[in-house]
This record gives sequence, C-alpha cells and structure tokens, in this order.
Amino acid sequence: MQKMKKSKTKPRSQRSIEHENERNRILQEEEDRINRKRQSNKLLGNRLFCYYGLSLGILAWLFDYMGIIAILSLGMGIYGFIRVRGTKGRDYYVAIIGILLGATRLITEIIPLLQAMK
Repeated sequence: MQKMKKSKTKPRSQRSIEHENERNRILQEEEDRINRKRQSNKLLGNRLFCYYGLSLGILAWLFDYMGIIAILSLGMGIYGFIRVRGTKGRDYYVAIIGILLGATRLITEIIPLLQAMK
C-alpha cells in the first residue's frame, strides 16, 4: 500500500481570515447599495408618470387643440396609475387626478365635435 503524501498547504492565519471577512462585508454593502439605488430609480420612474399625467391634464385645460394633450394626459395618468396602484400613496391620487383632468377635457372637446357632425 502506498503512503499518501502530506499536503504542503499551510493553515490560514487569523489575519487572512479577518481580511477575507472584511472584503466580503464590503462587497455585500456595495451590493446592497446598488440594489437600493435600483429600487429608488424604479420608484422615481413610477412617480414621474403620475406627475406627467397631472401636468398634462392641467395643460390640457389651459390650451388644448382637438384633445391631443388630453389624450396624452389620459395615457400617462393611466400608465402611472397602473404602476403605483399597489401603494395607495400620494402618487396614486395624483395619477387619479391626472386621469380625471384628461378625461373631462377630452369629453369637453368631443361633445362639440359630435354636435357639429349632426
């Protein structure tokens, strides 16, 4: 029977173990920071559609031609509403107001057009 050779690897020192733990901790913190930033950017994108819908709804009431801005307001408001509907926060209600402004302005633009067609 052959005798097995002894390994020439040395046991790791306490200092190298501490360095590895510190390196792993730093990498984990960096990964957590990146994930928080991604989540924050996602929430910001959701919020922007709500506020775009509201601002376009206001612009539609100030100066709109044939309901074009009202249609954009309605689209942005609905998209923002879909993206934030689970959170029932301020952005949720902003999206609803944008939808209402766009829809009412679109209706006020369509009614005279339908009457002129008769």
